[in-house]
Amino acid sequence: MEYIEAPHTYSKSSDRKAVFLAGGITNCPDWQSEITNLLNDQDVTLLNPRRKDFPINDPKASEVQINWEFENLRNADLILFWFPKESICPIALYELGAWCMASTPVLIGVHPEYERRIDIEVQTSLVRPEVEIVYSVQDLARQVTVWAKRGRDMPEGVKCSPAVECESPAVHSYLSLLQAVINRMASNSAGCKSWCITVVSGLVVLLLKEKANYILIATAPVILFCFLDCYYLAMEKLFRRRYNGFVKKLHSGDVSRSDLFVISPEKEISSSMIIGSFRSASIYLFYCALAAVVVAIWCVSL
Repeated sequence: MEYIEAPHTYSKSSDRKAVFLAGGITNCPDWQSEITNLLNDQDVTLLNPRRKDFPINDPKASEVQINWEFENLRNADLILFWFPKESICPIALYELGAWCMASTPVLIGVHPEYERRIDIEVQTSLVRPEVEIVYSVQDLARQVTVWAKRGRDMPEGVKCSPAVECESPAVHSYLSLLQAVINRMASNSAGCKSWCITVVSGLVVLLLKEKANYILIATAPVILFCFLDCYYLAMEKLFRRRYNGFVKKLHSGDVSRSDLFVISPEKEISSSMIIGSFRSASIYLFYCALAAVVVAIWCVSL
């Protein structure tokens, strides 16, 4: 991480992304130091307008500060705002309004007890609906991490949700839900085989007594249950892909809240996927063998 503090000059000489720390400075905690520590391992440049020693007695210091902020807000690839509860931060509100109307990506964090929290939430939802407001400096830092990995521009309609911890109860619940769906698909597949044997056996016994020449009719449920079995196996594979993809993203730290509780296959199931499932040994060996038995009984009964 590169750190630039006002009034030092920032010159963009590398591909490292620049993040401007907009938000409260006067009469509020030094949240800039906290987020700097949280982002210490990220490949970004932090532009911090908060000086450790502001020359309050220098009449030109304020003008230099304003010019520095003006210039580096325009140099930044990302502008993040934090509104603490201790101050209304009128300048930060002014800057937020201006940059929400621009194209530069913004991230917004608001303390839950900030006096104008509702105003920021409503106004942001109207102007920048893709921005997800967070309520802690830690979550704001996680958003920066996600943004840095995704690229300079936030895709339209995609929220930069805070990253999700591996040990989060939500993660365990989501994985349990996916596993339950996978187990359900496997159970349905096993049920197809059980019901197929039952139905085919009943038909064969019935037809042997009444009309042995029509025993081949018993192959119809074999085909039907084979198709259903292929369908459930294809669905199981799709949910397994979603499960494995989520775990992979979790290990790489790319999972966000928007990834949680998506209970749907990885993609739409297609006829080619269903037909492709027939190549599974658990399907073609079982149903081909069962169909062969029916044909053999028919031949013997002639």
